[in-house]
Amino acid sequence: MTSAINPTLPQTGVAFTADLRANLLAAKNEIEALQLQTGRGTAFYIYASYFGVSSSNPNNRAALQACIDYVSALVGTGNNNGAVVLLPAGLLWFTGTINITNSFISIRGPGKQSCYLAFANGSNDCIVINGATAPGGNLRDVTLSGFGLIGSGKTGGASIKVLNVYRVLMDDISLDNCIVGVDVGNNTNWVKIRDTVIIPNEASSLYGIYWHCPGDGSARSDVLIIDNVVVECQWSNADCFVWDGACYTLVGSGLRLLHGRYGMRILNTANSGSYFPSFANLHDVEMEGFKNRALDIRGGNDIKFTTFDINNLTAAASQGDADDYSIYIDADSTHSITRGVQLVNGRVGLCRSNAVYSDSRDLQISNVIAATSSYAGVGSAAVIRLGANSLNVQISNFVAEEFGGTARASYAIQIDAGADRVCGCNIDATRCNTEAILNNSTGAVGFANVIHPGGAHHAYLGGVTAIESTGAAGISVGASHASGTFSGVAYGATRWTVTDVKYDLANGTSYYVNNQQVVTNRKTGWAAATGTATRTTFDTTTVTTANLAQRVKALLDDLIAHGLIGA
Repeated sequence: MTSAINPTLPQTGVAFTADLRANLLAAKNEIEALQLQTGRGTAFYIYASYFGVSSSNPNNRAALQACIDYVSALVGTGNNNGAVVLLPAGLLWFTGTINITNSFISIRGPGKQSCYLAFANGSNDCIVINGATAPGGNLRDVTLSGFGLIGSGKTGGASIKVLNVYRVLMDDISLDNCIVGVDVGNNTNWVKIRDTVIIPNEASSLYGIYWHCPGDGSARSDVLIIDNVVVECQWSNADCFVWDGACYTLVGSGLRLLHGRYGMRILNTANSGSYFPSFANLHDVEMEGFKNRALDIRGGNDIKFTTFDINNLTAAASQGDADDYSIYIDADSTHSITRGVQLVNGRVGLCRSNAVYSDSRDLQISNVIAATSSYAGVGSAAVIRLGANSLNVQISNFVAEEFGGTARASYAIQIDAGADRVCGCNIDATRCNTEAILNNSTGAVGFANVIHPGGAHHAYLGGVTAIESTGAAGISVGASHASGTFSGVAYGATRWTVTDVKYDLANGTSYYVNNQQVVTNRKTGWAAATGTATRTTFDTTTVTTANLAQRVKALLDDLIAHGLIGA
């Protein structure tokens, strides 16, 4: 196995001594000898300081690039264990961009608190991993770890940009003063960000993490993995995490998105019906403190959050008090048709409007506690509101306005006209101001085990189309269902007002008022009288038999019409 690599070291911007030249060539010969012995590539390490990278160098770009290019030539294009470039400790200054265009390259520092790469490069990207010009167009297995990257006077660009590559690991990194922290673009597969802190805190900062691909089918991106990552915007106007376009499979745990304009935005800006964000499974997520919204979903499907705290932190210092929902889920009804969002085991709220507004399909909310919502005004918003496009919604084990809440919301759940197939159970609305559920829909709606304001418990409310307060300890059922059934319910002193609804009591059941029967089953054997019916008043001392018969007929007609008597 002989090498065709020219052993002449790169000269651009780098000074080498004869001893350094000899040491590097000896290392290269040793590597090739190991390759001959093992039949496979052997990872090797090289100090960037050999190429002039140091804290005393006013611009390390040429030196570090020369080191990367040199080991890239050694590694070549074969499937081997690659090379590790070791950065020195200290503050290392850069202008321009560092490019990685070869596979099996690792850039490793001594730790993100020990090694800082300071980029004063205006609107340029800082580190770019791009396989577009890689040999064979195939770039894979690149690692960045153990250093901090600081922007100095940045006006644009990404701290780290990744595209056209398979398998990238960013580990133990901090990205400070960035405009865009990590930009993951076209034709990427398996990008992992682990143990990383991103701080897009500049006035012009845009995103902490930006995962995007066109929605026209020309490219795609697959598998972004998040593991113990913090994005702290420090109340800038940056969005912590934006996911847009033909990007598929987001997996992660330990994600903290803090103090920005939006926490996470899931978008379909191309309005595509075929290429949009899909498949997310995120566990242990915190989104706290946002000027607009914590979670903003505008398209996509199969998005799952488990064990989370998602809130706007309304009224906090620097928050601005101009937010609306803590979670907003748009229908995207003519494009992706947003569906399959699951919110399980978490806390939501601390917002001016609804804690959750959803106009999507196949929404599941389970084991969720709502902190205070409706900060815009007491009674101005429900905790959860389901829009007109809502379909197949399940809500279970939900507590409204608890966990330190101050009882500002109107209802626990509001269902708009047009929503259909909404069901739920175990809803605690004790601290809401108006009632547990307001349903303006004519579709199928059913709830079981609902605790209303004041503590009234309703074991089952099936087919009910509106539930709202009519006074102390009272509810009103008004709606447009043709029929409905209440089964096994004891309401105590609850007052009912029923409008345009037909209910069927079980055979043999009676109505009571003050424990006295007032209506029971129809009395049969009666037939309607013939002739004239009269309902005017009469004098009992002068009434004739004919006039009295007319009034008796009127009574019979009315009782038959009410169904109290009949054939």
